[in-house]
Amino acid sequence: MFKFKKEVRNLKRLDEILVVLFEEGFGYLIDKIKLKKKLTPKKRSKRPYKKEAMPPEVRLRKTLERLGPTFVKFGQVLSVRPDLLPKNYIRELEKLQDEVPPFSFNEVEKVIEGEFKKPVNQVFSNFEKKPIASASISQVHKAVLKNGKIVAVKIQRPNVKQIMQEDIELMLYIASLVEKYIEGAKKY
Repeated sequence: MFKFKKEVRNLKRLDEILVVLFEEGFGYLIDKIKLKKKLTPKKRSKRPYKKEAMPPEVRLRKTLERLGPTFVKFGQVLSVRPDLLPKNYIRELEKLQDEVPPFSFNEVEKVIEGEFKKPVNQVFSNFEKKPIASASISQVHKAVLKNGKIVAVKIQRPNVKQIMQEDIELMLYIASLVEKYIEGAKKY
């Protein structure tokens, strides 16, 4: 079992996760696993956003997307587990396999400039701002090198390794609370 102060090192990220869950209508889960008290009183009293009515499986997918690459990967794993989820959830979570929203071109530029120590226009004669593919960990852009060769440039999401390591720790912590407070959850 996890000890809160000792095991959860990134309280700021835990707070971010709890706020997203709360805003997306999963406050009942936060209550059930006894984490509501970890939210600041201001955030605790805040009402979830009034969102357009959407099916719960869509809300789950959008929540995972908001939470970032680790949670998108988790959703991808769930999308191939019909033994755990109903078909409507599986179909919706399958969208996480190839329909992940891209990160901004500003972030792409920062990554390229950090790697090459030059602005994008000094490395490539042309670089498409819109990615041709976007996934949980990276996205791909079409570009043209200075010598005229057309290339595909795969850009990893900024800080993805650190984010995923921290999120996995928090997911394990949350899973331990789910096992503890939600009857029947342990078998999963």
